[in-house]
Amino acid sequence: MSAVDDGEQQTANTTTPLNPDANTLFAEFGARMAGVGLDLFIVVFIAEVVPVNVIEAIGLTVTDHRPIILAVSLLYFSVFWSSPLRATPAQLLFGMRVVDEMGERLSLGRAVVRGVLLIGLIAAAMTVLGIPSTPYLSVVALVGYPLLFLAALTPNRQAVHDLLVHSLVVNKIALKSPERRAQLREHVSDSDPISRKHRRPSIISIVGNVLVLGAPVIVMLVMAQVRHDMNLRSRIGYAVGEVVVLKIAVEEYYAYYTRWPTKEGELSVATRVNYPDGGYYELEDHGVIRIRFTVKPQLMKGSIVLSPKIDDGGVTWKCHVDGDISAGRLPAACRG
Repeated sequence: MSAVDDGEQQTANTTTPLNPDANTLFAEFGARMAGVGLDLFIVVFIAEVVPVNVIEAIGLTVTDHRPIILAVSLLYFSVFWSSPLRATPAQLLFGMRVVDEMGERLSLGRAVVRGVLLIGLIAAAMTVLGIPSTPYLSVVALVGYPLLFLAALTPNRQAVHDLLVHSLVVNKIALKSPERRAQLREHVSDSDPISRKHRRPSIISIVGNVLVLGAPVIVMLVMAQVRHDMNLRSRIGYAVGEVVVLKIAVEEYYAYYTRWPTKEGELSVATRVNYPDGGYYELEDHGVIRIRFTVKPQLMKGSIVLSPKIDDGGVTWKCHVDGDISAGRLPAACRG
């Protein structure tokens, strides 16, 4: 081989781009999810500590922290993405950067729009926590999660908020030099169908990403269901416990008159009382006390009935359910 050929080969080797694949250029789906989770933890911490303390310091009371968390979230994401850092603290930790499709820093306006879309997507996905108590929220969750999962399916690993504002989440090595930026732009702008097909994630990668997203969803659903059941049991236990005053009044009335009260004025206590968290109990014929709930669909479908019975000269109470309330959530005395 001649010296001229050697020189040409050396020149070609030094000028030909490395043509990195998607794994090199774009952040992994699992890393993105981990980054979002850590960022949300930071946001909630900031929102709970700083603004709340400031608001309470000037004499105001915070009853709902959600607007504060949303405002802090939007400010947090949009400022960090549009800053020279081009990443939130969690994304910096995982070696990720958020840029436009030319590899440049996002403008503040585009960062704000991306933040609004991401926060909305997260809120939609988090409705999974409310599914046990409000089943129709499953529709919202079923929309939120697939849109979030697009980052595991698209060739350039763009979620729906990336596609709408034309942003990318890249590994920091993709911005290391002008040559790397040029490779990124070439990779993104490549519209050849065969090339795009090869850049799509493999089946193994998709399955792995499903597990990355699915495992936390399952855990959250289980936790939400446990919390929901505990809430229902607590409501029922509280409701049953509150009728003690009326039960004693009914027992005393029977002991004195040997008949059941028929009018409210016959007792020294109210025969209908509302619960502060939704529901009421009231006295019915033959000394029966009925408990009804006006919140929670799982409780509104039925009622709890306390029926007095004469036993050896005294009064005992039989508890049963009228309608559709799960027996597993009732006190032990009402499960017979």
